[in-house]
Amino acid sequence: MKKLLFAIALVISAGQLFAQGADNVKYYVTIGAFRIEDNAKRFTEAAKKNNYNAVYALNKTRGLQYVYVLATSDKREAFRLQIRLRATTEYKDAWVFLGLLGEDGAIEEKPIVEEKPIEEKPALVPDVPAVDSVKIKAQQDSIRKAAEAAKPKPKPPGNPFKFRLLSQESGSEVMGEVQVQESSNATRYQAFPANQIVYIEAPRNREGTYTLVTQAAGYKPVKTIMSYRTPGGTQGAEGEHVIELPLPKAKRGDYIEFTGVKFFKNSSVLEPGSQNELDGLVSLMKEETGFKIRIHGHVNGKISRDAILIGKSTEFFKQVPENELKKNTSASELSTERAEIVKRYLVSQGVPADRIKIKGEGGKIPLYPEGGTLGIYNDRVEIEIIKH
Repeated sequence: MKKLLFAIALVISAGQLFAQGADNVKYYVTIGAFRIEDNAKRFTEAAKKNNYNAVYALNKTRGLQYVYVLATSDKREAFRLQIRLRATTEYKDAWVFLGLLGEDGAIEEKPIVEEKPIEEKPALVPDVPAVDSVKIKAQQDSIRKAAEAAKPKPKPPGNPFKFRLLSQESGSEVMGEVQVQESSNATRYQAFPANQIVYIEAPRNREGTYTLVTQAAGYKPVKTIMSYRTPGGTQGAEGEHVIELPLPKAKRGDYIEFTGVKFFKNSSVLEPGSQNELDGLVSLMKEETGFKIRIHGHVNGKISRDAILIGKSTEFFKQVPENELKKNTSASELSTERAEIVKRYLVSQGVPADRIKIKGEGGKIPLYPEGGTLGIYNDRVEIEIIKH
């Protein structure tokens, strides 16, 4: 019983400590992530020479040193700076990390001190209330589940790999994924997150190879062939094969690619997660009064489709039933309305309409084959800076 009570105390203590740490969660405007601390130091010093108050700290969950230039509890201020960095500086792949970095991200585990039991005299023992068996069983179940979760899990089948996506320009790690195909003509693939250890089983083809295709916002896709038995690269601390894949930046002139601005399928309704980047653009446009922009809307494919157009509605982020406002729409019309909806949201937040132009590109400028597994990435919004 004593061990049970100590275990309960440990669970409660850890929960309290986690709750205290959650109060310190911040928005970090991040410009680089590095596995090696010396690289993070050099990148930080270079940013300081560019007059940025750069700092690096450890993301303990990912094991990476994050270099950031702002830590704030103000979400809007963080995204404003992110958009400014992408639009006007060399840090085109700046992003906002929400969480804890450095020592703030640690939960201190305090040692449990076992007290010696006090010998009690029968005459002084007070009345003990009835034991709530339901609560005790719930506590026992909670402790049992925690113990099961703590057991080491068996390794998945196959060999361990880590695909490191790196910016060809700066050498910093890039967020994205790697599609692993049996051949370059395969219609199916496995998708694995970059910069993490993953397990992959041997291919079934005679050559014993996989085709790797990278996917990262703001970068051109890279295709390469990897031998499963002799993949090359280096070996990591856990025996994984570390495969480095340098990525060239996508060249589209003075464009800001909005990786977080997305629409519900075949509609002009913005997904709620789009608001962060759009609010960052609002703040930047208000600060930089000389900025004028053109919003380019793109869709996947050139054919007409049944789509939901919200027209003059101001419910920019509210999904409507499919049977409402649905009409047969051309690719050009849908892409134009999507660009128009983004403009109207910016205007609703105080950006003058005469500083914003729009253009519906339809499906004329795809990034990937229309019918392929990556065709969904053709649905996008791009912001062109037309005047500084």
